[in-house]
Amino acid sequence: MESKISICTVVDVIESLSGGTLQNGNLCMMDNSPYNSTNQGTPNLCTLCYPGQTINWTILALDVQTPVEIKNINISSSG
Repeated sequence: MESKISICTVVDVIESLSGGTLQNGNLCMMDNSPYNSTNQGTPNLCTLCYPGQTINWTILALDVQTPVEIKNINISSSG
């Protein structure tokens, strides 16, 4: 069983600022969860994991001059 999951988030900062949204391809999230996560490559990634599992986040901006940060993470239970 994989003890760590990596989530990579890529933000097209220029387009998201001009459009005022992270939708429409301006945000892309992917993970390496072995549990068939849903919505890979979209802003609506749902990473499946087990309680206590380590999750490593990486966030990258396509515009290297504009900083990006994770402001909020929503954790929900399907069980």
